[in-house]
Amino acid sequence: MEIVVNILGYNITYLELIGSIFNFLSVILATRANLWNWVVSFVTQICFFFLFWYIGLYANILLQIYFTYICIISIFRWKKTDNEDDKGLEWMTNSKRIVTFLNTIIFIGIGWMILSNIHLVFPSLKSEYPLMDVTIMVSSVVGVNMLSKKYIESWIVWIFNDIVCIALFFLSGIYIIGIEYFVITGIAIYGLINWIKIKNGKNKKIRTIEIT
Repeated sequence: MEIVVNILGYNITYLELIGSIFNFLSVILATRANLWNWVVSFVTQICFFFLFWYIGLYANILLQIYFTYICIISIFRWKKTDNEDDKGLEWMTNSKRIVTFLNTIIFIGIGWMILSNIHLVFPSLKSEYPLMDVTIMVSSVVGVNMLSKKYIESWIVWIFNDIVCIALFFLSGIYIIGIEYFVITGIAIYGLINWIKIKNGKNKKIRTIEIT
């Protein structure tokens, strides 16, 4: 991949730089319950698809494809409630929380077994860190679906996901994205707090970017 700049011996590629910038912006917009986060996130998914293909994080490649689909449908879904005082944000019921948690654990286990042995069928597709790779994939699918439906608990899933991302990206040698996820974890914590405030009617004066 073409190198943009070298910082302290670390080469930053165009895909990593552009993907990181747009990923950072999309998270900030999401904390404001702003539907533009899905438009910005679309660019992120394209960049990360090719980046993860290059470094062999194949579960994350599938994730980018799914994210692209979610980005498209969420733009229309969020637009329906964008003018409401609470932005259409909701808490999950206890039954939904339990089902979501159990499904997440089950699919991580299944995915780990598959990804750990995929090289036996496809030798060129050996995952370097199968457990973290599939954990990010499953928790991201859960998180983005919850975010798309404006469930406040989605930020708890993202905080967990971001912590795993930090470990995986540093181990994989993509340090810029790893450092970015330190910051994104903090933003996700802010997102959780801010969405609770919005839902409780304590943050009605939110700056929004109007789609023209």
